[in-house]
Amino acid sequence: MIESDLETMKSGLALQNARVASNLSLRALADAQGLDSGRGFPELLRFLPQWYQPMISAMVEENMALLQRTEKLSAENFRFLTVSAQQMQTVMQSMVMDAAS
Repeated sequence: MIESDLETMKSGLALQNARVASNLSLRALADAQGLDSGRGFPELLRFLPQWYQPMISAMVEENMALLQRTEKLSAENFRFLTVSAQQMQTVMQSMVMDAAS
C-alpha cells in the first residue's frame, strides 16, 4: 500500500511538473513573438511554423487524453485508498473493543 501511495504521489508531481513546463513554454513562445504571456495555446499555435502546427496539435491532443486518463486513474486510486483506510480503521476499532471486553 505504501508503494501505491508513493506511485500516486509521483504521478501527481509528474503532472504538476508537466503543467509548469507547458506554461513556461507557452510564455516563452509568447515572449518570443512579443505577445501577452497570458495567451492560450490555440492562439499561440499560429505563430509556430506552418509545418509544425499539425504535429504540435496532435501531440497536445494526445497529451490531453493521457492527462485525463491519468487524472481519472489517480482519482480512482484515491477512492480505493480512502475506502481501504476506512476499512482498516473499522478493523482496528473492533480489535480495540474486543481487547477491552
